[in-house]
Parts: sequence; structure tokens; C-alpha cells
Amino acid sequence: MLAYPKFKLTNREQLLLLADFLPYAETVTSREVPLDLPVIRDKADQIFMTLAVVGNADALVTDDNDLLVLKEVFKTLPIMSLSEFEQWQKS
Repeated sequence: MLAYPKFKLTNREQLLLLADFLPYAETVTSREVPLDLPVIRDKADQIFMTLAVVGNADALVTDDNDLLVLKEVFKTLPIMSLSEFEQWQKS
């Protein structure tokens, strides 16, 4: 994900960012994929939905429209944009 062109991060910048982030991350170690997950148009995005559900995330925060369009029909966890997440945090 950090290698996505839109982030414009060098390999070194990716490693530095990971080094800062990993001490705060939790590892998800489940091989079971819930059967009731919606199928996402872009198959590369499916892993984010799966990790959010299997990892019992409080929310899935994204700017990806293929995930955001599911927020009205998928009620297992909130799917929201960053601005919606910021408002949600304040409430």
C-alpha cells in the first residue's frame, strides 16, 4: 500500500514510515475469511474490508470509492471518509 504511486514515497521513506507506525499496530492472524463480506469491484481492495472485519476494527477509513459506496448497505462496521471519521471522533 505504501508503494502506491499516489503516495510518492521512496523505498527509504516507506521504511521510515513503517518503523514509526509498527510499534502501534496490532497483528491480525486469522486465516478465516467471513463469508458475508460484500464483494468489492476492485479485487485489490477486498483485503482492506477483510482485515477490518477480522481485526474487529472500530471503522474502515478510506478515500476509495469502491469501499465508500458500501457504507449504506454494509452495517458490520462503519465505512467512512477521513472527514467523516474526524467528525465521528469528535462526537
